[in-house]
Amino acid sequence: MFGKRCTLCGGKLDSNGICKECGLDNKKNDKNYRVNQSSCDGQPLTHVHTEETKPPVKERMQKASGNKAPGGRTQTGPSQSYRPPVYQPAPGSGQKVRKKRGCIGWISIIIVVIVVLNVIGDTVIPLIQEKIAGKTDEGYSYEESYEVDDRDPYESITKGIPETGESAEYTLTSGLYIVGVHIPEGVYQAETEDEFDVVSVHNSELNLYLYEYEGKDGENYLDDLRLYEGSQVEIDARGPVVLRTQNAQFPIENMANPLTESYTLTGTSEAGGEFLPGVYDMELKEGSGEIVVEIYDEQGELWEQRNYYLADDGYGGTGYCNLVLPEHAVVTCGEGVTISLTPSEIIKDTDYFAFYEIY
Repeated sequence: MFGKRCTLCGGKLDSNGICKECGLDNKKNDKNYRVNQSSCDGQPLTHVHTEETKPPVKERMQKASGNKAPGGRTQTGPSQSYRPPVYQPAPGSGQKVRKKRGCIGWISIIIVVIVVLNVIGDTVIPLIQEKIAGKTDEGYSYEESYEVDDRDPYESITKGIPETGESAEYTLTSGLYIVGVHIPEGVYQAETEDEFDVVSVHNSELNLYLYEYEGKDGENYLDDLRLYEGSQVEIDARGPVVLRTQNAQFPIENMANPLTESYTLTGTSEAGGEFLPGVYDMELKEGSGEIVVEIYDEQGELWEQRNYYLADDGYGGTGYCNLVLPEHAVVTCGEGVTISLTPSEIIKDTDYFAFYEIY
């Protein structure tokens, strides 16, 4: 190729016949290249050009849809578009490929959320419903879920009650009764009218606490009430409860109530003001609702507060016997409630505040 020139631009050629100026490969035959030639060459000077009519744009686009796209893939229609190949870094280059999160990831998240909501619906919501369920007809709410205590309440008590004694029967309405004052010591069987009539026994010295009623889950001790001297027996019932024993331990010690005057109370009243201190049987006269009793010590500090609910259709009935009201005790009746205080028939003694210190 030494000394030859490019047939296109006249530039110098390299040893392979490639033009250093325009890059034309001059090794090919001249018939492959037509320099300064026209399609009219060889035609008569009088020939006429005929212009080829181009097809409409839409037709050209349809024809183009069958062309091969870069990368050798054939397009089948205008809806498919060419996507360049995904870049992959060279091994060991340290570059990370960012991947797009697909719909599978979102579906997984949605499934997890649904499972969690189902768990909450099956566990938490029933627990909340259980807490608020079961309003009594007095308007109080209570918790229905509790554990039943199957322990023997007498297992740690070493004190005994004589097996022999006298037969005795007592019919008691709602109130507080002291064993050895109102009823004798003995082993009793209780007969209640309603399955929710309650007989409770408290004796702090013997560490004895019973809360028994017929509708109680598990075993109850209504047929085995061991009433030791000094125990408090509290009745909370719609109607009277009958206590029977075959080994009543007589005699019992009590005294007649020195009070004779009865009182009618509404609103707030104080012992030593609106009524005399003493032991009374409380009875509902008008309305229904709560009665709050506050006991104060000699320094005027609140010692104890007790709440009673009296109603014609209430579980505790319409009265409460042997209510001890020492000096400065405050009795507050609920709105629209009127009660009467009638002196109880028998009492332990006239040291009324000592009752709360002891019991």
